[in-house]
Amino acid sequence: MQRASLALNNLDGIIPDELGRLSALDLLNLYSNNLSGMVPEQLYNISSLNTLSLAENQLTGPLPRYIGSTLPNLQNLYLGRNQFFGHIPESFVNCSGLVDIDLAYNALTGPIPNNLGNLQNLERINFGSNPLGDENGSDLTFLTSLTNCSNLRLVCFYKNRLTGVLPISIANLSTNLYWLQLHTNYLTGNIPVEIENLKNLEYLALAGNMLTGRLPDSIGKLSKLQQLYKACPPDSEVSTIITLHDFLGFSHSHKIPQQWPFCYGESKLVVQDPSLDSSQNVVLVKTVAILTTKKEVDASVHENNLMQSY
Repeated sequence: MQRASLALNNLDGIIPDELGRLSALDLLNLYSNNLSGMVPEQLYNISSLNTLSLAENQLTGPLPRYIGSTLPNLQNLYLGRNQFFGHIPESFVNCSGLVDIDLAYNALTGPIPNNLGNLQNLERINFGSNPLGDENGSDLTFLTSLTNCSNLRLVCFYKNRLTGVLPISIANLSTNLYWLQLHTNYLTGNIPVEIENLKNLEYLALAGNMLTGRLPDSIGKLSKLQQLYKACPPDSEVSTIITLHDFLGFSHSHKIPQQWPFCYGESKLVVQDPSLDSSQNVVLVKTVAILTTKKEVDASVHENNLMQSY
């Protein structure tokens, strides 16, 4: 057997050790069940695995330190929305063909490995909603490392515990990048003017940080920007009013750059800064923000990516 997909069922209990005996498996998909307990060590030793999806279960335990060495052919790894804990293994760098890795919504801690830039085929990385961070100080060197990944399209490090000055190097991320999500951390400093280099960016989320300085005019050159993230109530589908404080997480008031693109037709997004009076604070931006709950976004991204792996 080379492929086993039991996704989207109501399977419960633990993952049987016997699955680890399927030494020729190329794909194992147990996405969205009610599985619990620790992942059998044997699964992490199936060296032929190309895609491993265990997302949206109740699995727990640490990720093996050697995981990158025993799964050298891994291209897609989906472990999001479980209860995994411990540090992110540095051995992931040995999965040289890794394209998509999603560890979001777990309980992973410690610093994010700064050798991720060696994953030359990486396109999507999502470590969001984990209490990740280096207790000894600034821990953003991994962002600079990721500038070596020329195929990157999606970068998500939201709701972590990352601290330090937002590095100018984020402007050197892949020009293929369309999704950048760094909201709800402890980032300080300015948004780099050079952010205009990310010419294919469609989604930018920097809310809930401690950024300061001017809102750079160069954001207006991001002509493909389509979505601005603002936390919405669970029953909210669309929001047309976003404050600059929510959008960019600024701690001071800012004037809106005149270079921001104006809207066309009925596609209108009202951006307001509550520190300005009504004659100054409204700008119409090129696109409408369609804001769904984060779970819907994650589920959609996971489903699309998994379908592409078949």
